[in-house]
Amino acid sequence: MLDDCKKGKIDLIVVKDVFRFANNVVDCLNTVELLLNNAPPVGVFFEDNNLNTLDANGKIVIEMLVMFEKIDNELKRKQKAFWREYRTQNK
Repeated sequence: MLDDCKKGKIDLIVVKDVFRFANNVVDCLNTVELLLNNAPPVGVFFEDNNLNTLDANGKIVIEMLVMFEKIDNELKRKQKAFWREYRTQNK
């Protein structure tokens, strides 16, 4: 798909969920940046959040959402580790 974007065959990618667009924060932001720097720019529209990276505020909001997801994942990981340790100590 990225090759088709570079060739100008695609001008907008529609994605259901921002957190499924890339494996991690860095990949997401790098891919969005790559697409925006394409000639012509290629936008990414995230349906669930009604965000378009071609809009002025779209990239900032996406960065914030991705960071919140990263924090949420870290909290879940720590919670699982806590409960594993708790169960081990209270057997």
